[in-house]
Amino acid sequence: MAETAAHLSDNVFPSGTLIRQWVLSIPVPLRYMCARNSELQSKILRLTNSVIAKSIKSSVPAPNTNSKKLQTGAVTLIQRFGGHVNLNIHFHMLHVQGAWEMSADKTAATFHAASNPTGEELLACIEKIAAATIKILKKMSLIEQNPDGIDVVTQNNDNDDTLANIQAASTQNKIALGLRKGKNIRRLVEQFEEEFRSAEPRISGDMLASFMGFSLHAGVSVWSQNKARLEQLIRYTARPAVSEERLSRAPNGDIHYKLKKPWSDATTGVVFSPMEFLEKLASLVPPPRIHLTRFHGVLAPHSKYRKLVVPLKPEEKTAEQIADKSLPVDNQKQNRISWAKLLSRVFALDMHNCELCGGQMKAISAILKQDVIEKILTHLGLPARAPPISPSTIPRQEQLWNQTPDYGDFSQIH
Repeated sequence: MAETAAHLSDNVFPSGTLIRQWVLSIPVPLRYMCARNSELQSKILRLTNSVIAKSIKSSVPAPNTNSKKLQTGAVTLIQRFGGHVNLNIHFHMLHVQGAWEMSADKTAATFHAASNPTGEELLACIEKIAAATIKILKKMSLIEQNPDGIDVVTQNNDNDDTLANIQAASTQNKIALGLRKGKNIRRLVEQFEEEFRSAEPRISGDMLASFMGFSLHAGVSVWSQNKARLEQLIRYTARPAVSEERLSRAPNGDIHYKLKKPWSDATTGVVFSPMEFLEKLASLVPPPRIHLTRFHGVLAPHSKYRKLVVPLKPEEKTAEQIADKSLPVDNQKQNRISWAKLLSRVFALDMHNCELCGGQMKAISAILKQDVIEKILTHLGLPARAPPISPSTIPRQEQLWNQTPDYGDFSQIH
């Protein structure tokens, strides 16, 4: 996650441009189909990127420029998970807010910044994406019409395919295996209150459009000069599926996963048995040889315009890079960022210079024996054991019915 963010911010996104995050969520049946069909997933992604690119080029305020000759650039990070360890295929697309105009001899590129998208433009984009996606599904024979003229999604779920059953259940928030097979996942609810939610196509929230089960959000942007903020955004899009900070284990052995934000029905977390939790993790594993990071337009690796847009790399290594023994040898195709540099960029920890004398530090050895580690940490006055993990403080759902609220003593309130 950290290395991807550092690479994209340093070596891919051009300086002096605005990077906008476009997030496309797709209907629940399509999530399962995309998880099982990588060709369908790629076609929907290419379609979405094409629609957004055309919208960006049309909003470039350059009257003397032909929009068909403009070139856009983007990086997509495909996320396969939702907020409660569920299978949820959606796209985080980082588009450069603007387009490049190439010179006649193809040796120079002029950047034209585009205006921010409006609500009408968002709605137009999502309508095109939904309509074109239906055409793709019909062409691939993945939907059919019943006698009433209604399109029905055919999922082609093989009952003998365990992984297919697990993934189908994960998209529907159900359990596929074990004693609770076919039942909904258990929720942790603190209060019982539901809100009315309209299902009509509309523009809802700040730069958010919804239509036919699709959702398109473009409300987050950052300037590429702000490296810290840009890396933070990319780390968010490249983050892992499970947050250990929100994961805990109840005394009875159940796994509690706290939601980042409560749902509209006041659900604050979900509960799994250990086997159910492993089932949910298995559904998130991508198929082999499927890239979850895609490059588009001038930022694509094989684009003939990429070298005119991306930041230039220094031809020679600096003295610091030569002294860094953790870097691979020169005959390798790509140099990986050292752990010391990643710790410095993510946690602001200086692993190169000593905080006492200011001299340069270097790795001497890797200590793996537990007794030696404890001896060194104890000598330095540091704890030799990790702090114990506290049990979950979220009450069990069935206990909520028997809890009586304690309002305290109101005699002292004036």
